[in-house]
Amino acid sequence: MLNASGMNKEGRSGHELGMILCKKCGSLIATLPTNGVTKIYGVCDKKTCQEHRPAAGSK
Repeated sequence: MLNASGMNKEGRSGHELGMILCKKCGSLIATLPTNGVTKIYGVCDKKTCQEHRPAAGSK
């Protein structure tokens, strides 16, 4: 529940303005509450996107 200033009990905005996008296919992976519009890039679980991902620890 939001109070008069638009904040919930934990002090966070109730708006999901942050986006996690797949840098390979551009699909939306998740949203998160942020103070402003924010884009974060990662790799989604699609097989075609995972195939291009380097193995952990490789250079």
